[in-house]
Amino acid sequence: MDSGTSTSGGNTPSTPTAAKRCVARKSKVTGRRVLVCAKQSVIRALATKRTIRSGFSLPVVVPAANAAIRLTLTKDTKVVMQFARRSGKRYVAVPGSVKLKLLRGQQGVLFAGRLSSKRTLDPGRYRLAVTAVSPRGVRSQTVRGTFTLLK
Repeated sequence: MDSGTSTSGGNTPSTPTAAKRCVARKSKVTGRRVLVCAKQSVIRALATKRTIRSGFSLPVVVPAANAAIRLTLTKDTKVVMQFARRSGKRYVAVPGSVKLKLLRGQQGVLFAGRLSSKRTLDPGRYRLAVTAVSPRGVRSQTVRGTFTLLK
């Protein structure tokens, strides 16, 4: 029998890497032991420039060295970028988002404050939330970064 496979029901992880992300816990509802697994992290790293100048271009995928937003991905995926504007001590969600298909590895997004042809962000402080979405619609963990959009 291979050490990485399992012969019991569906409760045990089938790969050694899955075993590292899963933890056996006691259910508060039923009192039985259940296996709780963390979401797979598709986004390894997110880096944003501290300040970004606003402009007229839509978000475009570029080499990471030239980008305002840099991502490191573990596989080819579609990412959704959502923005929230700083208001006092908290952040308020901005309507609209940016959806891009990115390849595995280090990728960059040239961003100049424009979400679509009609929607732009006003100058100010923002929080960026990036989520990877699989073709089946499964979302990865959200990664956040902050930046200041200048005039």
